[in-house]
Amino acid sequence: MFAKMKTGTKVLAGFSFAILIAVTVGVVGYRGISAVSTSLVDVGKNRMPSAFALQKMIAGQLEASYGERGLINRRMMDAQTRQNQYKRIDDGLKRAAAGLEVFEPLPRDQEEDSLWKELSPLWEEWKKELAKVVEISKQKDQLVAGGLKADDPKVASIDDKAFEASKETRAAMNKSSAKLVELVMLNVKRGEEAVAQGEKAASSAITFSVGTIVVGVLAVLALGVFLARSISKVLRTLIGEASRLSQAAVEGKLQTRGNPELVSLEFRPIVEGVNATLDAVIGPLNVAAEYVDRISKGDVPAKITDSY
Repeated sequence: MFAKMKTGTKVLAGFSFAILIAVTVGVVGYRGISAVSTSLVDVGKNRMPSAFALQKMIAGQLEASYGERGLINRRMMDAQTRQNQYKRIDDGLKRAAAGLEVFEPLPRDQEEDSLWKELSPLWEEWKKELAKVVEISKQKDQLVAGGLKADDPKVASIDDKAFEASKETRAAMNKSSAKLVELVMLNVKRGEEAVAQGEKAASSAITFSVGTIVVGVLAVLALGVFLARSISKVLRTLIGEASRLSQAAVEGKLQTRGNPELVSLEFRPIVEGVNATLDAVIGPLNVAAEYVDRISKGDVPAKITDSY
């Protein structure tokens, strides 16, 4: 079917195929870039901020825990040192709250949301237990400020109370920090998965694009070779017929005509036009030759009235 097409149609089909290849490569490339972009957005706007926010919560919790340890340490009783411990707890809680403020509105998948729901009550429990230690420590500070010694039974009793309360705080912290670590690791895992998906999408897009380009180049090249050979064959045939007609004219074979069947339908009018031209030119010559032949034999024909 392709061989019977006109040359213009063949060229248009070749350009259309090249355009199709270009569009296909563009679409595949766009989809690959979109997939990579989606992965990068997930990593950059979700996973990394989530991991950083959770790490800030962990760091804040540890800071507050260090301050708590200082408060229950019986050797750290000077006013400035204890004030520093209270400040350390406040700074840790503020840092943890800042991390919580960043993390909470971020999108979460089902597994992540489930862990977050498990963490929330544990987190509140830790803060509640920590507040108890702080309150007991302030009671101790008031007694010491009132003149009691560190080894006074009342102060020692409060120390014991603070130490017991600290155990509860430590237990609550261990549970909540474990969930925080799980959330961090889950976000790291999701980030790695997003990166892997982006790399896979990019690799697939590159492979498909390169393959499509190679196939397209080979196909267009084959089409070009086919068109070149097809046109060359037609030209050779036309030149051959023209040479044959010229040789026949030289030899006086005026009845010889070109063969339209040797070329495609698209170029047959050229041969048919040459044949019609020969008919128009050679017809009067044949009439003249006939009249000359008759006159040479003493037969004078009637006047030629036909129009040529």
